[in-house]
Amino acid sequence: AAAQSQQVPVGPRAVAMGGAYSSIADDATATYWNPAGLAFVGRQEFMASYANLFAADIKDNFLAYVLPLSRRQAVAADWYHSGYGDSELDFSEDRFDIAFALRFGSWLSAGIDAKHLRRGLDLDGVTVVQGSGSGFGLDAGVLAEPYPGLRVALVGQDLFDTEIEDSQGGKSVVYERSVRAPAS
Repeated sequence: AAAQSQQVPVGPRAVAMGGAYSSIADDATATYWNPAGLAFVGRQEFMASYANLFAADIKDNFLAYVLPLSRRQAVAADWYHSGYGDSELDFSEDRFDIAFALRFGSWLSAGIDAKHLRRGLDLDGVTVVQGSGSGFGLDAGVLAEPYPGLRVALVGQDLFDTEIEDSQGGKSVVYERSVRAPAS
């Protein structure tokens, strides 16, 4: 099933290009856009960003690090945080990702990304059980450059519907499965 991802996108360059960036994904934001792109980074890379969204004290933070293991393999880790808090409402979401990518030849790569998601929601100082909790998700991607200057990709985010489990054992889907097939 093809659908738009419900996750907040990361990286200013990638956000400006929209979903098409998944076919380039050649920096530390590849953990979100297409983990297969990590194999094309080719150097250690660290990225950090901070935003106060809409000047409404909604904090948006992102940290990522890519470590090439060889000319054909790379691993990466990132942390994304979104949060808001005042005297009545306190919301936070933290997502931790670990990704691996492998390049086959000079034109094809594949990658996988495992994520741990944690959410918290308090209303007037009381934890709202439904909507708070933690869970795991899985993303995968393929990136190909069949001709110089043409890149195509296939990315599946939240392949098994990322769920969180609350303190009372209840589960709720946070991010539904989404598929992208961009080209650039």
